[in-house]
Amino acid sequence: MKSLIIEKSTKDHYQETIKVPMFILGGLARILPEGALSSLAAKGFDLKEILSAGKDAVNFTKAIDVVEKNIAKKIRLSIL
Repeated sequence: MKSLIIEKSTKDHYQETIKVPMFILGGLARILPEGALSSLAAKGFDLKEILSAGKDAVNFTKAIDVVEKNIAKKIRLSIL
């Protein structure tokens, strides 16, 4: 079963990995309002793009820079 792997780290060290099955992301895409999906996409977390990559068996990796509690972090998304 394919999953989205979400890895969070600071420039100094790895923090955590979260594995989310693709069927859960598909469910979220169906129940979230379009405004929420657009807001997520604007922040770099495009559920439609991720789901499409998962269906097309395309190698998908994306890095997003975020600030959490005034600490710069990198979020790496990939599909396995």
